[in-house]
Amino acid sequence: MIPVLVLPLPLVVPGDEAKCGAMALIMALYWMLDLLPLAVTALLPVALAPPLAILGTNDVSMLYMRGTCMLFLGGGQVTLVQFLGCPCTSLDSSQV
Repeated sequence: MIPVLVLPLPLVVPGDEAKCGAMALIMALYWMLDLLPLAVTALLPVALAPPLAILGTNDVSMLYMRGTCMLFLGGGQVTLVQFLGCPCTSLDSSQV
């Protein structure tokens, strides 16, 4: 329902600014009303910017995946492997 309410903005005001404003307004309303989890709301530009012709897929992806993000994801994977146990060590329910 919210995208339908925001749709007149890019139709009335032509240009990339109106498309980007509509996307930001959709994100802000989703965020304030908590219609989607915040992690999903934060990824809406990845899904909306290429179809709206605001940015290309490569440009949007580069904004979301910088070196710091990759370091964070890699650290999370290492933590997950340590938490779940390495394949070389066996964990059974008696050790927990």
